Amino acid sequence: MSQMEKAVRKRYSELEYPTDRLGPGSLMTQQSHINSSRVIMVNHQLADALNIKDPEGPLVPTGFENALASFSTMLDQAEHNYEVVAKFEKNPYTYILIGYDRKNKRYHAWKRTEIREHSEGFATRYNNNFMDSLEIGDVIKKGEYVQKSESFDKYMNYRYGRNLNTVYLVCAQVLEDGILLMNGADHRMDAYRATHEVINLADNEFLLNWYGDDKHYQGLPRIGEKTKNGILAVIRRADNAKAAYSLKKKRLRTISRDDQRKFGSGRVIDIDIRYNKERSKMTDVGANRELVEMYDRQQEYYKKLYKYMIGIIDGAEDGGYTYSDEFTIICEEAYAYVDSSNYFSDNNENVFGNMQIIVHMMSEEKLIVGSKLVGRSGNKGVISKILPPEESWHMEDGTPIECVVATLGIVGRLNQAQMNEFSINERSAATIEMMKLTEDLDEKLRLVYKLMKDLNSDEAEDFKAFTKRLSRKEKEKFCRKIERDGIFIVQDPIDNANMFDIGKTYDTLPPKWQRIVFPDGKKSMRKLLCAKMFYMRLKQDPLEKYSARSRGPVNPLTTLPAKSNLKKKGMIPFSDVPVRFGEYEQEVIQAMVNHPAAVARYMLENSTSWMAKVQMAEQTYLGDPDAELSMKDIEFVGKKNLEAISAYNYMLDTELLIDLEEAPPGEYFYD
Repeated sequence: MSQMEKAVRKRYSELEYPTDRLGPGSLMTQQSHINSSRVIMVNHQLADALNIKDPEGPLVPTGFENALASFSTMLDQAEHNYEVVAKFEKNPYTYILIGYDRKNKRYHAWKRTEIREHSEGFATRYNNNFMDSLEIGDVIKKGEYVQKSESFDKYMNYRYGRNLNTVYLVCAQVLEDGILLMNGADHRMDAYRATHEVINLADNEFLLNWYGDDKHYQGLPRIGEKTKNGILAVIRRADNAKAAYSLKKKRLRTISRDDQRKFGSGRVIDIDIRYNKERSKMTDVGANRELVEMYDRQQEYYKKLYKYMIGIIDGAEDGGYTYSDEFTIICEEAYAYVDSSNYFSDNNENVFGNMQIIVHMMSEEKLIVGSKLVGRSGNKGVISKILPPEESWHMEDGTPIECVVATLGIVGRLNQAQMNEFSINERSAATIEMMKLTEDLDEKLRLVYKLMKDLNSDEAEDFKAFTKRLSRKEKEKFCRKIERDGIFIVQDPIDNANMFDIGKTYDTLPPKWQRIVFPDGKKSMRKLLCAKMFYMRLKQDPLEKYSARSRGPVNPLTTLPAKSNLKKKGMIPFSDVPVRFGEYEQEVIQAMVNHPAAVARYMLENSTSWMAKVQMAEQTYLGDPDAELSMKDIEFVGKKNLEAISAYNYMLDTELLIDLEEAPPGEYFYD
């Protein structure tokens, strides 16, 4: 046995429980009831999940939400006790706090962060309530979270989605992987976007009075204001020949054909101004006055900050104290503004004609048709339609339906975990209904204990021990909290309840079958269940894929329309990159199958039937299902990828043999 194998076996023997072998993504799902391919998909999807506004934790957590939170980079926890000794404020969204650890004689600095961009503009907003409350003289205790993401609750559990009232249905709006939203569910999944637009101004260019009026000149939105009509700023080039007309007060508030518009949407949270000339050459008149004032305030802020911090750094050796790496980094950032030549020499890409204005903005992006949602079991879907409140559906007891997903998408995917979550949440809702029917506090708590006993005995015993210590007043408060917030049933990723455990609960808690009530008062033909399901939002922005183009340059080599990056630069409101139609899009357009019943029948026969899948595989991939076939001998029915492989192998004078192996008798699902 090799040393590596011995080390692996030793580590395996030290494992406390099976979940030690799971990665971070796997700890958020129920691994024992998901198809293996779906497990891989879930881990990829968790990496692409967005931090949404006001998120929730799942009602069926795995118990690792708190453990994973401790490894997050979105937390800034004090390592020692610090006294706040200085505060330098640029604007309400951006300032620097400086703390001093008297015991260890160490300085540390914190930079307030409103929002942090991750990728593709999607971002996470910080919870700065504690940091905003600090003043000079206050003490930050060891272990205190100075800043943390809004995704953490007060118990430091990581929250990353929403629990939506869901029904499974077969209808035209949710064919295949479609998701129908209603009753404001789209607003509950808002995501943050962080953008920054760069405005370069030459000597003969200035900003129009786009945000001002006749009494004051304002070319940019102030800190905290939103952009106007999707336009961040308008740039006009001074032309002596047209000055008498273009520089009139009225014309300075009207966009003309020759003006350059800088597009951008959101709320401005910071503005940086870079000027590559001497301050004395900056004219403090007319349209420039606003920029000059902003630049002077900015430079004064950084000069004061740098002077204070460099004084601490220079005196560290004689003073017998130290400072943190973050302290040094923030000091260097301030120096880049104090000494502009240092900035330009180290950043050749930032060379510009006169002035560069960098506007930082944040916005909220709502769910729209084409956005993607996913559960924790690989049950991904695309928003196919969003109903307004007046067209939304409800259950007979008044419960608003928020999400409708396809029943056909479950049957053939061996994905029991999502049904387990649905059933557990439905069982919890039924328990709460029974709690509301009695005034006996002990009976209320007994109902919750009974449910937990069937689904997680360890949690049930902890619940029982906890409630025994409560006074009557505390029990009343705790029961009200349960009835308001729901029951959290922890399910370990490996050791969790199966369908038989869940089935036991139906003996004492009958399911609440109801009909759907439509806006016109009519009801569904059949009764069904409505329960919570946990959904996350993925990085899918349909608007970014929108392109509008009439005419434009053509690549002479390919004779195809040339691509453009004007949208990324904020020069145009929509992308003008040509959209490529693939072979499948062309086939769909040519077929023009618009009959929902026909599509639903096809899905029922070929997507959920194991027998149909086997027949389709034999007919599609293998025209003649013999034991051994050469790729050149296969009669293809429409799989162009196999045709390409066959042609490629033929040119190389090679063959690809396919061997079919029959399943043992009795192991076919349809047997």
